[in-house]
Formats: sequence, structure tokens, C-alpha cells
Amino acid sequence: MKSLSIFFLCLCWINLLAQDKSKTVKTISEVKINWIDSISGDFSFKNEWNYSENIFKNDKGQLRCDGNCPDRIEKMIANFKDIPRDSIGIYYQLIDTSHYFKSLKSDAWCYEYFGSNYMNCFKNEAGFINCASSNSISTHCSLRLAIYGDFCRPIVLLNSMSQSTGTKIFKCTSGQIVIDSGFYSQGILKAEFNFLFYNSLEPSKPIYWKGKIYSPISEL
Repeated sequence: MKSLSIFFLCLCWINLLAQDKSKTVKTISEVKINWIDSISGDFSFKNEWNYSENIFKNDKGQLRCDGNCPDRIEKMIANFKDIPRDSIGIYYQLIDTSHYFKSLKSDAWCYEYFGSNYMNCFKNEAGFINCASSNSISTHCSLRLAIYGDFCRPIVLLNSMSQSTGTKIFKCTSGQIVIDSGFYSQGILKAEFNFLFYNSLEPSKPIYWKGKIYSPISEL
């Protein structure tokens, strides 16, 4: 009996050690930036563009708004498959037909992530750069970068569609980022990055995000 009791005590001790280890996963708040004069490699994605997510072409090549459209447009085309000829001019004044050039090319895994082509960067009054990858109807996980001095603070923000999950922040465990200093001085973030994040929902399955950025830095 004494041997059996010792055995169970050992099992409990091992289990507690395993739990403590999972709670002490080392995360980092910032990554030191590697500045270089010029980043080589393929950044041709910056020349590719899309329309806004709710704009598409119909069979006649007309740009149509589908979802989240102005009320006037909904009424205008409610009974028509195509845009009436006498309404085209007004129609195109009401919808966004801008060409949105891609600013992000990446490979990532996160919950509710189905790709993102855009990284939006802004400089605040203190000179800090804050960047966020864009979400969409299907993508609810975003890479966030805060750049100040020689450091970058990366996190992943999940705004889940599941009420039980809600909003989660995943902290970085390791990574690196290289920034082109020449473009940076011109107000453009040209960078390569590779980050791992601690997955507090499933600790054995790390979240990762790696890729390239070519994004203008807007002033707030």
C-alpha cells in the first residue's frame, strides 16, 4: 500500500510540473529590428490590386456592388440583373471602384484566418508606427505591429465570431524582422518578417505568421 501511495504521489507531482511548465511559456514583448540598406527579393505583389471586397464584375463586365451597398444603389438595381444604361453614371458615383494595391504577402496560421493582402500602417504624433493586417468577411485574425526606434512589438489579435472565444491576444514567443532603411526614410515600410506566437487556446499548436510587407506609412 505504501508503494502504491508513493506511486500516485509521483504521478500527481509529474502532472503538476507539466501544468506549471505550460503556464510558464516564455513570451517576448518586442523584437529588435534588423535594419539594412536594401532588401532584395520579390516584392512584385505590390503591383497587384483588387477592388473593394463587395465589388465584382458581372457577365457584361460591369462593376457591381454586392453587400454593404448604399441604399440608393439597392433600390436602383433591385429589379435588374445588369445596371440600367441610363443609371450607370450615377451608379459609379455611389460605389467605390478604387484600385487597392496589395501591401502584404504572407503565410500564416491562426483561427478564422483565410488570408489577407493588405497591411495598413500609420504614424502617430509621437512618431510610433502602428500596422495592422486587414480582416474580411472570412478572416478575423490580424497581425499587429508597433514599431518604435529599433524595436518592433508583434501580436496577433483574434476577434472571433464565436461568442465563447471572443477577443484573444496572442503574444510573440520568437521571431525576426528586417526593414529596408532607405524606403523607411521615404515613408514606406518594406520589410520581411517571421514570427511565432503562443497559442493560449491550444498550447501545443503554435500560431505563426511570416512574409513580406510593402506599405505606405500614413500620417494620423
